[in-house]
Amino acid sequence: MAPSEEEIEAILRQVANGFREWPLSLIMHSPEEAGMDYEEIIIASHPRWFNRAGLPSHVEPWSKLMPGNDFQVNFIPDYKILHDAGCNVLAYDIRHHGHSGSGNHGLFGVFEWRDIVGSLAYIRGREDTRDMAVGLFSRCAGANATLAAMKRRPEVFEGVRCMLAPQPLSLRVAFERALEQLQIPVSRMEDLERHFFLKTSFKVDQMSPPSDAKHVRVPTFLY
Repeated sequence: MAPSEEEIEAILRQVANGFREWPLSLIMHSPEEAGMDYEEIIIASHPRWFNRAGLPSHVEPWSKLMPGNDFQVNFIPDYKILHDAGCNVLAYDIRHHGHSGSGNHGLFGVFEWRDIVGSLAYIRGREDTRDMAVGLFSRCAGANATLAAMKRRPEVFEGVRCMLAPQPLSLRVAFERALEQLQIPVSRMEDLERHFFLKTSFKVDQMSPPSDAKHVRVPTFLY
């Protein structure tokens, strides 16, 4: 059954509010499970709501964040493949996620590019990694953040060999698909955009990657 007008309004507010506040996901897995040595800190960034280990979306409240997100996501097997291929993997939590601190009053979708720059600075600042070949494994929101960083700080990516970018996210398309899944008319997108702006001070299209993609200067594989 389609939601009522009152329910639709509540859902639209909830979606917009999700870019300022959300339940931090538990770090439920460790590279130790796969027999890998690791530190608490190729460079792997993660999607929104996730952390360095994945997303416990098989349990509440994360199973109810959005329709269809009700199975656990575990990133450790991905890291194991890279580890066994001879790569050192830096997996970290983007701001407002996992064990990372907050900033910009919890706003998500705009300033994460600074974390990408910081991860490269960290690798280049360590004596045992500074001379290694570097690749990027940037998932979803991590891919968006990497593209934004390439636009703002292109010099930081000099010498980066490649980037894997699974599912960079165009926010407008994601919102429209979410409304469809929630049985809310896509014509209500304008109302969602209004709530989004009032919550974040940004427009939806300012958080989408296509305009940043033209600044990519490293071999990149999207999937």
